[in-house]
Amino acid sequence: MLTIKKQAFADEYILNGGNASAAYRHAYNTHAAPHTIAVEASRLLTDPDVALRVSALREAVSVHSSLTRGTW
Repeated sequence: MLTIKKQAFADEYILNGGNASAAYRHAYNTHAAPHTIAVEASRLLTDPDVALRVSALREAVSVHSSLTRGTW
């Protein structure tokens, strides 16, 4: 199940250019230790629901880039 925070993490992951720690920090609004954030962010990336959302977002970005590139 994709929770609101997991969805926010996936969205932020794409927006932050694949920076999982920054995405986790923002989505979960945490000031935990950097190691903790890195471990939790990595764990989320292996969550099947999150991975599927990230994949779908990457595809959407790719399609959008392809479409807008042709209009230059």
